[in-house]
Amino acid sequence: MNELARILMKMSGTVVPNDVKYVYCFAHNKINIPCMAKGLKHNIANKTLCILDNKHQMSGVLPCDNNYNIYNSYDFKIETIPYDICLNSINTRTESEAVVNWIAENNIQQLAICAPPYHTLRAFMTLVSICIERGLNINIYTINGMVDDWNDITITHNGDTNTSFNNVIELELERIKKYTEKGDICVCDKIWNYIK
Repeated sequence: MNELARILMKMSGTVVPNDVKYVYCFAHNKINIPCMAKGLKHNIANKTLCILDNKHQMSGVLPCDNNYNIYNSYDFKIETIPYDICLNSINTRTESEAVVNWIAENNIQQLAICAPPYHTLRAFMTLVSICIERGLNINIYTINGMVDDWNDITITHNGDTNTSFNNVIELELERIKKYTEKGDICVCDKIWNYIK
């Protein structure tokens, strides 16, 4: 647990540099986009917001065109990241693989990511893990979505979890443990060595 706390402190306490050009927003149910937009509005100057180009609704996530319109209503400049049309679901691992493919193809050296606050740690750890696996040295920063009331309802985990923001925290910690044991997320020491 100390290793996880160390990663979280560094990840959440690092300012996103002004010269970071892109911010990737992890795909979520539309109910979560307002909290992500709230976190982004203070961090998005001169940056392009990137979203997943999923062609149809899957895993509780609207098609890209719908999400594009929602983010566009907040006046963000938006770019899409290709997503394999053969995939029938979106999960943090497959999504992170698509982002890392895009990073490698476009020679991007630094990226900020945004997710609802309960998901930021796992999203960051998964993305870093794939960079480690592929031998890419990328600076990854985080922007948390901001929640007014942690008792408000959120929808996550492929659209299957419908509960308060508070309740999802424990579920996310369980998933970090599960996916670390499975090998989808690197052990904390590897992630720490990558980010320090």
